[in-house]
Amino acid sequence: MTRSHSQRHFDALVVAATRGELSWAGDVEGVKDMTIGGARTLFAVSGPGVANSSYMLGKILAVARPSLILCVGIGGAYRSSGLVEGDVAVATAEYDADWGVETPSPEDRGRLSVPRLIHEGSELHESFPVSLPHAREFSAVAGDFADTCEGAFVTSSTVTATLARANALEDRFGAICENMEGAAVAQVALIAGIPFAEARGISNICGPRDIGSWRIKEAINAVGESALAFIENLGKEAQ
Repeated sequence: MTRSHSQRHFDALVVAATRGELSWAGDVEGVKDMTIGGARTLFAVSGPGVANSSYMLGKILAVARPSLILCVGIGGAYRSSGLVEGDVAVATAEYDADWGVETPSPEDRGRLSVPRLIHEGSELHESFPVSLPHAREFSAVAGDFADTCEGAFVTSSTVTATLARANALEDRFGAICENMEGAAVAQVALIAGIPFAEARGISNICGPRDIGSWRIKEAINAVGESALAFIENLGKEAQ
């Protein structure tokens, strides 16, 4: 997709589901334009889930053209990842757990007969690519603030609340982290021809739901400090 003359350029568009997940960037309500370390950055609060994220990105990309779309927020870690609360997970791929055909196994899906998207001649179904150079760069700076792990992410509109489902999704996708928006953001970025990256602060371990044990503040701080350093590096590269 080519850039329109009416679109404003940004070094990065950073999108999160809630205001709290962008609290490290100040008070962001809706969309906010900031310059961080020389990087012209657009911050957006989309609302939770795939529909809200897609709608917000559609509105923004009609008038703005970022060089990168970065999805951030909190996420749940799958047990075999080795991640704990307060760590940072960085995506190397995004999978949509809700996409496909029902099978006898409740957490498995068969492949639809038609692709979700055809991109550059390749059929895409439930998986979407991540810009690996940006993922590596994010991991490198995040290591200064938290223990960090790279791996596949799973997007699910249903928050996992049982160990059986957590194990099934982890095994199915070989994933390290679960979230509610990433696959939608990744698909929109791919259609728009914009590199995509994603990082999540770990607030909890996927399994039996105990919100009282979640470490949301620590997760937001860890991914926020990492994101700020990452964006500052983007500013240096743009100069």
